[in-house]
Amino acid sequence: MNNNWNNEEAIILEVIGGVCAELLEIVAERPTRRWYRDPHRGVNGLYEEEIVTWIDNERDDRFERRFGISISTYTHLCDNLVDRGFTVRTGVTKGLCIYLYRIVSGVTWYVIEDLFKVPARTCIDLYHQYNDILSNDYYREFVKVPTPDEMEDSCKRYYHHNHIVGAIGAIDGTHIPIQTQELAYLNRKGFCSITCQIFVDSYGRVLNLQTGTPGAIDDRTLWHSSNLKQWAELYLPQLGRRIVDNCEIHYYILGDGIYTMDTPVILCPYTEAESELASRADRYAYNYGHSSCRIRVEQTIGYIKNKFRILKTEQKYGRTVEDTVLHTSKTFEACCVLWNMMLMNGDISLGYDVDNLNDLPFPIIIPTEGAAIDGDTIRLTVMNHYLSEEYDHE
Repeated sequence: MNNNWNNEEAIILEVIGGVCAELLEIVAERPTRRWYRDPHRGVNGLYEEEIVTWIDNERDDRFERRFGISISTYTHLCDNLVDRGFTVRTGVTKGLCIYLYRIVSGVTWYVIEDLFKVPARTCIDLYHQYNDILSNDYYREFVKVPTPDEMEDSCKRYYHHNHIVGAIGAIDGTHIPIQTQELAYLNRKGFCSITCQIFVDSYGRVLNLQTGTPGAIDDRTLWHSSNLKQWAELYLPQLGRRIVDNCEIHYYILGDGIYTMDTPVILCPYTEAESELASRADRYAYNYGHSSCRIRVEQTIGYIKNKFRILKTEQKYGRTVEDTVLHTSKTFEACCVLWNMMLMNGDISLGYDVDNLNDLPFPIIIPTEGAAIDGDTIRLTVMNHYLSEEYDHE
């Protein structure tokens, strides 16, 4: 009995040894992703072999397809970072390529490590360094509320597009997925995320962001607790006052149906309950014009998330949900900064192109003072003017 057991044990050990030997051979033949430990791999990565050539030969199509921005925007940003005294271990130009590749593709660090021949730990450090400077210094410079002249310019472009008078921008919320099991971040769509509120003008330029809110919070709650609402209620009733169809209106923001008309600085479409039978056709027509202008914010969100695909992947940073929320918010802010840079440099155009806005017929601003105007009155005035301009001339 003991002899049989010893023979079976020997056979099992021999089989296990053979399997282990085959696995070792497979692992030895498999190219390791830890390129810096493999003497048979080259030291030049994607940057040295291809990207430098693309920049020298101005292959803007290939560069933008790989890194999301044009060569002119890339070189301008590199020069600006150098002027600010920003330094990284790999050099500013190569480090920016690594950062852009990460946020545009959303691939893992080991893929980036193998492509650029830079250790993954260094790539992660680069990512956080560029995230910090874009979401802090550049954010204050490129993402800010508009001046009165910029408001009037955006207002005229909306009016030229679809005869909606007085609107300076649109607001909406979006979800950025994160990895967590806390129920506070579980949104109505069934995945964990943070809710981000974005405010854009008629050009698609991001003017304000609210980030870091748990995904269970809806857009209306986020709006009521945002600093954008405080700014709008303080300044918009004083700006853009004009007489339209014998009624006085001022600047306002376009919102969708989830927002409420409890303040005159945000206008929402008419709900089914508000659409009386006698005026239902008119209010449906106004809702169409309202949504055709407000869709600018949805276009902007879609373009940003499609261009920077890291915003579509579940993100996790550090060991706590607070770290994940913080760095995810910084990533979204940095992507919006890059988006505004591309708009300013002419890399992207979302339409509404007008040669000379000053030549367009438009209700002029009349400096008046008075009590706050009711939101329902503004919406009714805007609707009547829209219907008269859009349909009476047909």
